[in-house]
Amino acid sequence: MLAKYSIILPKYIENEGFTLGLAEKPSAASKIAKFLDKNSKQVIIKVKRKQNGKTNQLPEQIGHFVNTEKGKMFILSAAGHLYTVVQEGVGWQYPVYDFKWSPKYQKKKKKDITIHDMRNEAAVEAIKHIANMASDYIVMTDYDEEGEVIGGVILSQILGNKILDDVKRMKFSTLTKNEINKSFLEAVEGNLMNFGMYNRGLMRHYLDWLWGINLSRALMHSLKNTSGQYLTLSTGRVQGPTLAFVSERQMKIDTFVPRPSFDVNLTINAKDKINLINSKGVLEIKSNADKIIENTIGQVAKVIDIITRTSKKNPPEPLNLSKLQDEAHKYFSITSSRTLQSAQRLYMEGVISYPRTSSQKYPSELDHDFTLSEIAKIPGYKKVAGEVIELKRKPIEGKKTDPAHPCIYPTGVQPKKLTGNDKKVFDLIVRNYFSTFGDPAIMENNRINFDINKEKFHLTGRRTKILGWKKYAGRFTGADDKELPKFNKGDNFKVIDVSLNEKFSKGPAYYNDNSLRKKMEEEEIGTKATRGDIISSLFQRKYLRGKRIEITPVGEIVFQVLSTYSAQVVSVELSRKLENMGDMIENSVNNLDGKFSLSDAMVQGLIMLHGMLKELQENERKVGESISTELQSQRKIAQEIGGCLTCKIGTLKIIRSTLSGKRFVGCSEYFNDQNCNTTYPLPQGGMLETTKELCKADEYPQVKVYPGGRRPWTLCLNPTCSLREEFEKRKKKLKG
Repeated sequence: MLAKYSIILPKYIENEGFTLGLAEKPSAASKIAKFLDKNSKQVIIKVKRKQNGKTNQLPEQIGHFVNTEKGKMFILSAAGHLYTVVQEGVGWQYPVYDFKWSPKYQKKKKKDITIHDMRNEAAVEAIKHIANMASDYIVMTDYDEEGEVIGGVILSQILGNKILDDVKRMKFSTLTKNEINKSFLEAVEGNLMNFGMYNRGLMRHYLDWLWGINLSRALMHSLKNTSGQYLTLSTGRVQGPTLAFVSERQMKIDTFVPRPSFDVNLTINAKDKINLINSKGVLEIKSNADKIIENTIGQVAKVIDIITRTSKKNPPEPLNLSKLQDEAHKYFSITSSRTLQSAQRLYMEGVISYPRTSSQKYPSELDHDFTLSEIAKIPGYKKVAGEVIELKRKPIEGKKTDPAHPCIYPTGVQPKKLTGNDKKVFDLIVRNYFSTFGDPAIMENNRINFDINKEKFHLTGRRTKILGWKKYAGRFTGADDKELPKFNKGDNFKVIDVSLNEKFSKGPAYYNDNSLRKKMEEEEIGTKATRGDIISSLFQRKYLRGKRIEITPVGEIVFQVLSTYSAQVVSVELSRKLENMGDMIENSVNNLDGKFSLSDAMVQGLIMLHGMLKELQENERKVGESISTELQSQRKIAQEIGGCLTCKIGTLKIIRSTLSGKRFVGCSEYFNDQNCNTTYPLPQGGMLETTKELCKADEYPQVKVYPGGRRPWTLCLNPTCSLREEFEKRKKKLKG
């Protein structure tokens, strides 16, 4: 039986004509309401669901009733995406090409419904009710591709596509009073939705869904139809190429053959012992290094030249999202996705401008003197902000632009107490803003050349001669200075030690979160807002692991079967082509020339997808067998911990009892006429991972425990281990 809903509102709203304003998040809705009307009324919306003879109270929704000079408004928040793309019909066969938008909460099975789903349900029904009462509509979501889709889809699903022709659009880059009021007036006067951005967003949602569901099902069907096994596998338009980057880098690392090289370590007895650098650099032939050692041991190092050069280091350009993520990783090792999360929270608080931007330019109307004077009121910034104001100059800007938003900058709004990553990211943004007003820093680069029995050595150093912008940058100044000792030409120093240092050439570096995101950006796949999430999803699927990112065996076999049997799935060119189609849609709609439409993109996208699915279907057995073989191998490896410490013959394995269902570690020799009864207890909750590392306390084998939602920890198998006390504490937490 379909649910029926009753929405309870204050009586005065039922009798009022008003415009519905749709914001993205509750905090944004509250801020916008207060900025438009300081006396705005918070409205509690009660939502009741009637189904199967029962009435359930859903979580209350908060709205804001606002009086403006342009009329009355009711502002609600969408709390993000309330609708999602789902399959039209049932079943998990493929290919599936029929889809529709559906409220996200309807996608869940009854037993899986959470309080978050019920909030979404209440939000959808409240917006439906109030949208049908309203006479006009304004979208107030973040002005970007996703914000356009959130607002447009909600209104079109409730009121039909035709309504979007008349929907007004607020376009703002900061949640500050002046900009919100200005944006509101421009919307009322005729700012409409950006249909180029909206259609581009629809294309991304539609094709990403079609790519993901069909290709993922192709992998899972191959495995199930070949071996009867079921495992959740996935790939997608951006996931595939990103996985390829890591696999290809891993291959280069694994096949790299280090080459030996030789360096000469030489120390002179100056005021302090100082190590000199061999001017010939690293040598490939050992005899050449031996000759240098023979020529210099016990000799005198003479200063033959002191070279000083000055250079300019220009101020940093204004921050866009990519640069902010770079800097946050450089100085704090914060991942791309977490940097964006912090920036988004700062934006919602109104203390910085919108973070999902490519721009390196400030808004032309920004009053920098006012902004700096407001920042000066924030504890810790008064002195530096005052000095920047005294400069009385314009900040520098970069070349990159963004049609929707300016660069990231502090608004001058005082933040509430900041902690953790939010505090670090805010300081980075403020200090970068200060720095863009500064002069170039003047660097002095020094080199001291030495002659030691006709062998050449040197020292290099640098110092900041004139601070310039570095005076305002705090800790974000780049490389530290390296001062050289005060030597004069002709000085002589005794060589007190010479030795040979054998090195091996280094292979390619592993990707980390930031360098992988930058690779995606360079190859033009994904968007500035989604790249971090794509990387996170590959970790969640257990295709990638580690801070030094490695591809897991499961990730590698998925990549191998895709690259072997349908190479386009992991093709950068194909993913980039779809991104370019999005550009063409946006440009065509906004220029009103109709050269390339959403329909054109869908047709081309489906043709590409159909070709890939055909290849996978034709090779279903090979794909399934490859995945199955690797999974069996990995399961065996995952169960084996090491040699038995008691019988010295069997292998310790993770075993689950067929009677009790409990897991424990036991010796494989038990199954050989019970030759060994050695067992060790294990926690019954959380995921386990074998490790080759032995316990430092007693050299027993260890396993890694991943309790859901908490940090992983390492457990020694020895029940009497001195470190076991920690396990007992955690065991109590995991019970139940």
